Amino acid sequence: MFAMLPVDVFRRNLSGSDFRVMGAIAAHADKNGAAWPSIARISEVSGLSERGVLRALSRLENEGLVSRAKNGIRNVYTIAYNHN
Repeated sequence: MFAMLPVDVFRRNLSGSDFRVMGAIAAHADKNGAAWPSIARISEVSGLSERGVLRALSRLENEGLVSRAKNGIRNVYTIAYNHN
């Protein structure tokens, strides 16, 4: 498994948890940056608790690095590859 991360994540003061969640989402992303892993899957890949994943997702959204939208019962996460 590998992940493509936007360069901007290295310029931010992200916590280790934030970086791990970003990497877990990126590892599931398609070429447009969209991914739909469950919170349980992100937890498994990142090694964080589900609660820790939710906190990190909130911080990543606040930073504008990831957006989250509902698609039926699933969340779709989109990585901001062109974030300024």
